[in-house]
Amino acid sequence: MQRVSYLALVQDFDTMRSSIEIGRIMGIPIRLHITLLLVLPLFAYIFSTNEEFGFAGVPSESLKYLLSFTATVAIFLSILI
Repeated sequence: MQRVSYLALVQDFDTMRSSIEIGRIMGIPIRLHITLLLVLPLFAYIFSTNEEFGFAGVPSESLKYLLSFTATVAIFLSILI
């Protein structure tokens, strides 16, 4: 039986095929999965429109969407860290 190292298996099996590399931090690739691009606008919409949740009390519509988008990006950054 041929022995194959775990590292060789991991390098051959790319689990993030549907992701985009957005940069590197100290040699570690930072990848953005395509599903996050679908979820970000959805979260921003949910945060800004629901009456009992999110930024529904903010009077300005554009400020509401800006705050919602900022909160969604903050969620992504908290996952990254």
